Parts: sequence; structure tokens; C-alpha cells
Amino acid sequence: MNSLLDNLIEDSLFPYVRTNLYQYLEENWSLPEVQDIVSVLRTQYEEDLKNGIPNVPEILDGSKAESINSIVNNVLRQMDEDRKTAGLKQLQGKIYRSGFEDGQIQAQYKLCLSTV
Repeated sequence: MNSLLDNLIEDSLFPYVRTNLYQYLEENWSLPEVQDIVSVLRTQYEEDLKNGIPNVPEILDGSKAESINSIVNNVLRQMDEDRKTAGLKQLQGKIYRSGFEDGQIQAQYKLCLSTV
């Protein structure tokens, strides 16, 4: 990956997810695609436990607020550990898309041409 893209992701997109994760889940909780991602995250949690990964934040199946809080804790931990799990990447992608669509994330790209 080039450094411009790396910088965009690290400096803009990851912080955006961290800041907007709870709100995104709260506002979109009932959407089937969000519930599909939650299922993937729960399955990953179970696999992590089976594989002996230490200190994995539990994903609760309780009230909406309890479930969202536990998912936020789990996802933030995965981000801290720079994991590349399917549920994490799917959720990040949904949040990025939402941010671009509502104008909260704006990216400017420059094409630098050099003459030889």
C-alpha cells in the first residue's frame, strides 16, 4: 500500500470509525446487513475463545444497549491489535461508506504528473 493511502486510513478513516462506531450501530441496528455483521463478529468471538486468544472482550446477546456496548469494546480491541477479521472489515466498510455518503469524510486526491 502506498504511503498516501496508508496516511488516509490511519489519520482519517480509523479515527472516524472509533468516533462513530457506537452511533452507527445505534442508528442502524435493525438493518439486516448490520445484523449479519454482528453475527460474523459473534462467530469470531467464539472462535477467538476456542483458539485461546487472551482477554477477548465478550460480545453479549442482551439488550440493544448491552449488545452494542460489547460490540464496540470488541471492535475497538480488534482495531488496537490491527486484526483483519471479516466482521471488523465489513463493519469498518459500512461506517466509511456512511461517512462518505453524508459528507463527514471527504477525501481529496491529487494526481501528480511528472515530465521526463
